[in-house]
Amino acid sequence: MVMKAVSLLGGSNTEQMVREFIDAADYSRADRHDLPPYPGLDAGKYYVLMAWARKDCVDRGMIRERGEDAWELSLSGRWRMRKIRRWCESGRLDPRQCYLWTPKFKGLMDPEYKYSSKDARGPEDVIDQVTDLEL
Repeated sequence: MVMKAVSLLGGSNTEQMVREFIDAADYSRADRHDLPPYPGLDAGKYYVLMAWARKDCVDRGMIRERGEDAWELSLSGRWRMRKIRRWCESGRLDPRQCYLWTPKFKGLMDPEYKYSSKDARGPEDVIDQVTDLEL
């Protein structure tokens, strides 16, 4: 999702710009479990995970290392993003497994996507269901 957002924004962006774009476009299914601060930090868990995703992309050469808080796809990143989308479209990757992606974003990655009971739920959603069961 981070790579696709950076791709759609084009150019070099800040973390804040990428976060605002993802939120405004309704691409993320982050919920009350994902938004509280990460232990020891002021940022929510979800946003810390986004920053780690960017770091992983930099380490793998998919986002250019242009200094602190610069989010820009490399040539390799653009190539991989196109390949990931083709894999989603062909069924090699199933967007239903990505529980943080909204149906809107899943449809962006696979135009044939339709919401179903096969869509993955977040781990906390499952815990809530079990906790709420009457004994």
